[in-house]
Amino acid sequence: MKFTVLGCWAPYQKAGGACSGYLLQSENTNVLLDCGNGVFANLQRYINFRHLDAVIISHFHPDHYLDLFCLRHAVMGATRDGSRRGLLPLYIPGTPEKIYQQLNQYADVFQIFKIEPGNSIVLKDLVFRFIRTEHALETYGLTAAEGNLKFGYTADTRYFPGLVDFFRGCNLLVAEASVLEQDKKYAEIGHLTVRQAAQLANETGTSRLVLTHFWPEYDPARIRAEALAVFDRVELAGEGKVFTIENTKEENAQMK
Repeated sequence: MKFTVLGCWAPYQKAGGACSGYLLQSENTNVLLDCGNGVFANLQRYINFRHLDAVIISHFHPDHYLDLFCLRHAVMGATRDGSRRGLLPLYIPGTPEKIYQQLNQYADVFQIFKIEPGNSIVLKDLVFRFIRTEHALETYGLTAAEGNLKFGYTADTRYFPGLVDFFRGCNLLVAEASVLEQDKKYAEIGHLTVRQAAQLANETGTSRLVLTHFWPEYDPARIRAEALAVFDRVELAGEGKVFTIENTKEENAQMK
């Protein structure tokens, strides 16, 4: 699998940047995970939007879904001129109901599927599973498996014990890290601190950790240093960064 960062900022982006959005690809499958402000423009640097197999939205905070409206117009135009056929599968939470119903009106573009706790879906060669996280809105983290490879995305969440079992054994875990430890009181509304994200990687036996969902005014060096104090295989997300999801030599040895 391959994971490309299209945007990593929250709740607004730096100049020229984008909010939450990621492209997860296998040999046969292209899935967009979240589609916040600025994501659709960046998506087109790496893939023709006509080739998307599905879109998954973790929750309906604007920095995670607003560019769906750009994608809607693009797919509608491509359907009209014949360059894309068929509806684009869109997996979304059921609340807030007003937003859910608004997206349901775009039946000429999207085939809507409601995510629910414990759901699993198969998209060609990828198997996705979902966990309801603890956030201000109905929100879902997920894993994607291809063979013995496991990818995890926490979406937005405060720390709770159920995260450990769900994300256990990830080859690559993408975790939100909204605040430094000095601002941990803010995280109580439903976010992970950098330290908590690194602790989660330790507790789950994750091979590699990618931190994302950054407050734009933070110094990235401080984010990295705080994480490295807890977990030593950590990288920071950034627009255009590409991560290959594969078994390491150490993991291969353990599997034999």
